[in-house]
Amino acid sequence: MSISSNYQDKKKRAQLRESLPKPYGELFSGTLPLFDLEGLARVVKAIKDSGLRAYKSIKRVYTHGQAFSDDGARRVCFALLADEGKEIIAIQHGIGHAYFAHSGLFPERVIADEHIYWGNGYLRGVDSAETLKARVLPSIYLSRLKQWSSHPAHSGKRKKWDVLFVVLEENRYIKWLYSPLFPDLARDYFKRQNKLFDYFLQGRNAAVKVYPVTYGWGQFSWIKSHYPRARILTTGKFVKCALNARIVITDYLGTSFIEMLAMGIPFLASWNRRWFCGIKYFEEAVDRLIEAGIFYEDPGVLIKSYTEDIAPDILSWWNDKRRQDVIRAIADEFAMISPQAQQQWQSEFLRQPKIGIS
Repeated sequence: MSISSNYQDKKKRAQLRESLPKPYGELFSGTLPLFDLEGLARVVKAIKDSGLRAYKSIKRVYTHGQAFSDDGARRVCFALLADEGKEIIAIQHGIGHAYFAHSGLFPERVIADEHIYWGNGYLRGVDSAETLKARVLPSIYLSRLKQWSSHPAHSGKRKKWDVLFVVLEENRYIKWLYSPLFPDLARDYFKRQNKLFDYFLQGRNAAVKVYPVTYGWGQFSWIKSHYPRARILTTGKFVKCALNARIVITDYLGTSFIEMLAMGIPFLASWNRRWFCGIKYFEEAVDRLIEAGIFYEDPGVLIKSYTEDIAPDILSWWNDKRRQDVIRAIADEFAMISPQAQQQWQSEFLRQPKIGIS
């Protein structure tokens, strides 16, 4: 039984969009909470009646941080498996950040029997009770990403862009938790982005990587209307695009930031620390990035530093020993990699379930 409802969700949203006049069709189809479309009661009944039989032999379930706020069928299936007494292991990789766009209220933090983190830095931000059910393992994905991005074929390669931006787009999975158009966060975010783009996208060799599908903020349309000559990348993986830039700028706290730490290529970061707020120890790490000249809460200061200190020789700036020491230390704490990552996870999957788990 497939527990993915991506196709059905897109189909239902398209039907709703086409059935209403503009702009209402676009507005409601893009922001309506998923459970209003998915027929949640029918999904629960279908999975209970037939789906759970296929999972009788499962002893342990691994989630990836958002399973209990995922789309309808998967969310229901995970919840029912937890209710059946399966051991739930939550893999947490998001710095423990809690902001209104990706709420820290993810039920995994409460429901999971155990947490696995990509570095010891995460453990410094949890209470003693949660530490007892938390472990650290290196990320297979980040380990492979580091190996791939460090391949000699990429060294010395001519770059397409001087600067590549990676920007925030809304995630449809959590619309039932909050409005994706949360006005204060959105207003602040776009004001900051506007300041950066006014400098970098006006006559400079820069590009912007956006998600191919929008679920709320419409970055592509916004950038295209305000900066019609900007190079906007809607296809291809961000990490591949990043290797084609002399430096990357991420303007929000998310997976792209973790990927930059793991890859170890030149990057800058800038976000409002009120809205994008990590656990206490991560915020201390951000302070270290500020001292190293990598993080700038004020976009204007980032522009000034880039122009005067960074742009003339990006590689020399990036390879400064003090700066590299900071990057490596923070990567070890929040984006752990290892040549033995796959073997360690194989051992994890083969270990016996805890006594008492049915």
